[in-house]
Amino acid sequence: LLVTSDWIRTPSRRVPVAGGGRMVKATSGTTGLPKLRVVDEIGLEVRLNRSSVQRGQADGVVFIGYSPGSSPGFNTGVQALLAGAAQLNQPATPREWLQAMIRHQAVQAFLPPGSFEHLLEVAKVTGIRPLRLQEIRVGGGALSPALALRGETLFGCPVVNTYGSNETGSIAHHRPALSDGLPGIVGRVHGDLRLRFLDEAGAEADPATGGLLAVKLPPALWVCDYPSGRALCDAEGWQVTGDLARLLPG
Repeated sequence: LLVTSDWIRTPSRRVPVAGGGRMVKATSGTTGLPKLRVVDEIGLEVRLNRSSVQRGQADGVVFIGYSPGSSPGFNTGVQALLAGAAQLNQPATPREWLQAMIRHQAVQAFLPPGSFEHLLEVAKVTGIRPLRLQEIRVGGGALSPALALRGETLFGCPVVNTYGSNETGSIAHHRPALSDGLPGIVGRVHGDLRLRFLDEAGAEADPATGGLLAVKLPPALWVCDYPSGRALCDAEGWQVTGDLARLLPG
């Protein structure tokens, strides 16, 4: 459904606040055709609050470089509202992004990998540096150590890459600049999750060898397929991510 301005009008009657609200979200499509997932209002609140605890919250203005209609754009926007943080949504061009961050003294920025790389190029050419930034968080795809290090050098703050999905919520985050020589690393998995690895036959594999990654989720994080309503994890809460992974020493 396309929500446009003509949906906004003065209420004609009092509408009671009631439970039962659900949200349908589309996956990013990075691993194939986007799929629809449904989460209820309680699960959504738990996910957003959990992410804020695991990743921390900004103490000041945040810049959101995702489309407000995207899953990460919605998540970061609502997290900022819950934290009482003012937020900036992206202006027309990366140059204007940088200028807005300086003008409003942004302390944190949320960006997809492509936008982050573009922002670095513009900052290097123009010399515009929002030096009040305390952290840049890149999600929705992998970020190379070299690119992360360029960002940390230019902006003087940590650049963090986040890993997760609509089905699991946040799984891990790390600073790629500290892991040069380890391509594909996603960092230490959050302590409230359990992992196992599956071979091609579906049997449990040695974590050091790796295989298809499965994550055990608390019940509040379970989501369903839409419109079928089919549960995406098994009865014990194990969710297969579709990602190949292994566990490194340490």
